[in-house]
Amino acid sequence: MKLQDKKAFQQSWTNPERVFCLVSLAALAVLGLCILLSRGEVIQQYFFFDTRDTGMDFFHSIEYVRGRMPYGMYDTLYPPLANLFFYLLYLLVPKELSAQWADSFLASVNMRGTSQDLRSYQSTMLLFLLFVMFTVFAMYAIMEKMLTGTVAHKKALVFCALFSYGVLYGVERGNIILLCWVLMAFFLCYRNDDNAVLRELACLALAAAAGMKLYPAFLGILLLKDRRIFAAIRTILYGVASVVLPLYLFNEGLLGLRMWLNVVFSFQGGSSYPWVGNGFSSIMANLGHMADAVLGTSLANQSYTVFGIAVALLLLVCACLLQKEWESVLTLVLAMMMFQAQSDYIYCLFLLPLLLFIAQEGQLNRNNLLPFAVMVLFTVHLPLFHGTRGTMLLVRNLFFQALFVVLLVWCVVRAWKSVPRKQALRSWRLQAFGRWEKRATVLVAALVLVANVAGLQIWERTHNWGFDYGLYTGIDERDNKQFTLRDQTTGEDRQVVWCAQGSYFIVYNHAPFEQNIHISFTTGYRMDLSQAHSIYFVVNGTSFRVVPDEETGQVECDMTVKPGETKVELSYVGPRVVTTDREGEELKMTFTVADFKVEAVQPAQ
Repeated sequence: MKLQDKKAFQQSWTNPERVFCLVSLAALAVLGLCILLSRGEVIQQYFFFDTRDTGMDFFHSIEYVRGRMPYGMYDTLYPPLANLFFYLLYLLVPKELSAQWADSFLASVNMRGTSQDLRSYQSTMLLFLLFVMFTVFAMYAIMEKMLTGTVAHKKALVFCALFSYGVLYGVERGNIILLCWVLMAFFLCYRNDDNAVLRELACLALAAAAGMKLYPAFLGILLLKDRRIFAAIRTILYGVASVVLPLYLFNEGLLGLRMWLNVVFSFQGGSSYPWVGNGFSSIMANLGHMADAVLGTSLANQSYTVFGIAVALLLLVCACLLQKEWESVLTLVLAMMMFQAQSDYIYCLFLLPLLLFIAQEGQLNRNNLLPFAVMVLFTVHLPLFHGTRGTMLLVRNLFFQALFVVLLVWCVVRAWKSVPRKQALRSWRLQAFGRWEKRATVLVAALVLVANVAGLQIWERTHNWGFDYGLYTGIDERDNKQFTLRDQTTGEDRQVVWCAQGSYFIVYNHAPFEQNIHISFTTGYRMDLSQAHSIYFVVNGTSFRVVPDEETGQVECDMTVKPGETKVELSYVGPRVVTTDREGEELKMTFTVADFKVEAVQPAQ
């Protein structure tokens, strides 16, 4: 149904377009006034609580693909296709900059505010700005496609939508959900288009969105609801390709799929505040938190992931029963949020059913006022500031979770009332399709299979599950000197390092799993090994004591190294050796290192 004319827009308070625009502009004005009166302080209490973390969903994701082991080294939550997207951006970063990045999640977090912070460099900051500009422009274009009415009305709605709470939160985080929003909206606009190419591109867009954020796959229910079974099958094939094929371009290969799923499910139950969030598991934890305060129990810390999955499945069924498109999309968006707890940027997804509502519903009435009001409350800026994770945060959290419950009840009741009668079920038929639909589906299946085989072959030839290592001699290199020592037994010259203040070496494990290694070297030059003085290996806070062989000076130690970089410190407990160099300068050293080797105990499979 088309939007009301200009006169209705100006006069009728039952016009959803007019109500949304006025409420949005009023909320923006109130927020702007709060920011002005507080001299910007409330901004720190409105978006993400860590004020040093702005945009880091984008910058961290670029850091996490360094070394091509995003799951083994960094436990990233993003699906493989999103990692491939950020890897392409990583290739645009100068090597002298990326070489300084950290090799672990915690070290990456600690880089913020330092000279290694990516936000302080021109190249990476331009990538972020271009990403935001592209996604906002794409959102503007697809929003205009979703709406009907005059150009002025469209621009007013698009302005309010782009400055909605969820979109600005996504920009502040630099989250890829904004790009997924564009792909999901493209699917909604073109999945039933008369142009076969656009219909197929819509399926590809949905698969790409699912490959970046997983839960957009729920929109595929609309294809089943539209009785387009072959289009649904092709979309599933595209989705499988978007998840599996990118794995072959990373060092983890198919093992990365299992590692990613482990991260996803551990993320759902690993929050310090499980009752704060937008998923159904967070709602259950909040109820448990309230019960704990009264009864003294510990219900809040229980895992409610299964309940969230069950509610999401229920909502998928409800979406199939609802008659109107905006109702089905609203139910599917709610299923995405109930499935897994997410930050508030996920509220931007409510713009999808809201814009469809405005385009399809001419007037507000008793049947549609409640869902419209809830969608508006999720998208406009409400003066609910979370403070410092105190009382206001709990009030804000409880308010939005109450809205989720209201919307959940409405969707279930609405779907129950829309259950078709037996006559309608008997008349249900698959949508008519041409012979090309079957052939296209078979062709896509064959292409996905061939691409999978080719990708596996490429990975077999390019992956590296070995390790590299390097020896670094001392805190200050001026206190360490390398010299040539003639072995009295073999008569061969060997390179020996004097370690005046200790030493360390770094092992870089290229495999996405822990490996056992064997370290060996010889020591003892001008040292009294008969006193059984010890050399200590310190790795990840754990110390290993080794006594060099009295006759050969051989030192050997076995240890386990995690994926990525591991630093191992060497120290000697015993008297220092005093000697002189060729110029007669006195040198003091703790021990010598020669013939240093690092070998795998068992080759990686």
